[in-house]
Amino acid sequence: MRRFLRTALLPLALSCAAFATPAAPAAASTVVVRTFHAEALNRDWPYVVYLPNGYRADQHRYPVLYLLHGNNGEPMDWVTQGQLQTTADTLIARHEIPPVVIVMPQGGTDWYVDRKERMETAFFQDLLPEIEAHFAVDDARDGRAIGGVSMGGFGALRYTLEHPDMFCGALLLSPAVYAGDPPPSSAARHVGVFGDHQFDAQIWRTLNYPALWKPYFAQP
Repeated sequence: MRRFLRTALLPLALSCAAFATPAAPAAASTVVVRTFHAEALNRDWPYVVYLPNGYRADQHRYPVLYLLHGNNGEPMDWVTQGQLQTTADTLIARHEIPPVVIVMPQGGTDWYVDRKERMETAFFQDLLPEIEAHFAVDDARDGRAIGGVSMGGFGALRYTLEHPDMFCGALLLSPAVYAGDPPPSSAARHVGVFGDHQFDAQIWRTLNYPALWKPYFAQP
C-alpha cells in the first residue's frame, strides 16, 4: 500500500495540473473543510481534506498526500480548478492508485516559510499532528508524500529536502523554484516574504533550495 506513493500519484498530479475532466467514476468521495487552532500561527487555520469513497477511520490507515497551493490561492483550488476529486475518484475506481487521503492547507502568500507567519513551523508542529489525530492516515515516511504548484512547489521541495525522513517523494507542478534569484515577474519579489519592505536577495538565498543541498546530501 505504501510504496504506491512514489509513482502512482504522479497520474493524479499531472491530471490535476492539466485540469483534466475524466469520466465520472461509479463511486463518490468526500471533500471536507475543517479549521483548527494552530499554536505556531496563534490563530485558526483552515484546510481541505479529500477522503476516498468508503473511507473508514476504524479499519486501516491510508496513505496521505499533502498538496500546497500557489501564491494567493485557496485549498479548494485543487478541487474547483484542478478537478482533484473527480480525478482521484476515477483513478481509484480504475485501481490505478489505492484509496488515498489528500490534505490541502491554506497557505495564502506566505510561501510556506517562517517569515510573515510561522507557516513552516505550523505545518510540521500543528498540521501534521492534527491530520494524524483526526484521520486514519499513515504516519510513516513511506506512506506520506507532498506536492505543490508554483509557490506550493517551492514549499514542497523545501520541506522534502529539509525533512527527507518524513516524505517518500515530492510532486512539483510548475514550481516557482530557481537556482538563482527569482525573475522580476515572480511573486516572490512582491509579496513581502523575502524582505520586510522590498525583496532581499540574501533572505531568498537563505531559504531557497540550493541552501539545503549540503545538509541533504550529508545524510545517510
